[in-house]
Amino acid sequence: RVVVVGNNGLLRFHPDGTLDVTFGTAGAVDARADSIRSAVQREFREIGPGLLTDYLEIRDARTDEDGKTILLMQAAVGDSVGGYLPFYFLLRIDAVGRFDPSFGVNGNGIAAPDLAAIPLESLAYAAGGVLAASTNGRLTAALDVRTLYGASGGVLLWRIDGDGHPLSGAGLPALQMVPPVASNL
Repeated sequence: RVVVVGNNGLLRFHPDGTLDVTFGTAGAVDARADSIRSAVQREFREIGPGLLTDYLEIRDARTDEDGKTILLMQAAVGDSVGGYLPFYFLLRIDAVGRFDPSFGVNGNGIAAPDLAAIPLESLAYAAGGVLAASTNGRLTAALDVRTLYGASGGVLLWRIDGDGHPLSGAGLPALQMVPPVASNL
């Protein structure tokens, strides 16, 4: 089966190109579904009223051999006066297209990097990201860090296992900041 990812959701197709209507709701999973929105509100409740769950978007996804799909998602915090800053987290959709609450460290279905553990420049934020999967089920999210004025602040690498738990080992932390490299390109 083929899973197609867009900003606002997922579609799953059979190898012959027909929509797999057994996945999600009639073949689709909405990134802003109530189950996902509620989990985001529970996980990030300390953010308060500035949390925008209307702005939930998928940035990347990887499907494992069991048909579970891990999504790198973006939400935003802020307001129309001070502006908005994006933040990133992971969640998992099971093989039939339902939100999987067993994923993550806190048992709420969401894995989020501990950004307080990384010394980011003041007002730096992640501007985009990709998700890479290895053959052993481990994942690495690479988030492009930007300064307030849009300059590169480097890349934040976040390593997790297939169940959303931080990975460290081989001398590498689960969350690592890679400084920007000067280039003439």
